[in-house]
Amino acid sequence: MGNFLAIVSYIEDNLMHVEVTADNLKANNQEERVFEVNVTFAVSTPPKPVIPTTYFDGMLYLEGKRRVNNFYLV
Repeated sequence: MGNFLAIVSYIEDNLMHVEVTADNLKANNQEERVFEVNVTFAVSTPPKPVIPTTYFDGMLYLEGKRRVNNFYLV
């Protein structure tokens, strides 16, 4: 059985950063695998800005900001 969580963590101009966490639990041996993917999209219409309201949201926001800023360097 697997679950995933996708969070828009940062938006700047027309760039939107999304962090996706997926986990897969094998019932027979209780082994769990967790995967994390970070994706930055260029969108045609800028969405509403992300405003963190908790410490966890703030950390996601900072990580997304770092990744978007590094995106410009590539």
